[in-house]
Amino acid sequence: METTAVAVLTPTYPGLEGEVELFEGYAHLLPAQHGWQQVADHALDWALRHAR
Repeated sequence: METTAVAVLTPTYPGLEGEVELFEGYAHLLPAQHGWQQVADHALDWALRHAR
């Protein structure tokens, strides 16, 4: 299986922060793969840290 990366992208608009984080080894259909919860938890943690 080819190794791909899943990027958690946040839009870059004036006044908002944006970041790109790569999670190596995950397929494009992330919820169908073992370990998807860690990526989802990371995205949720990021959102909570940046909530205003």
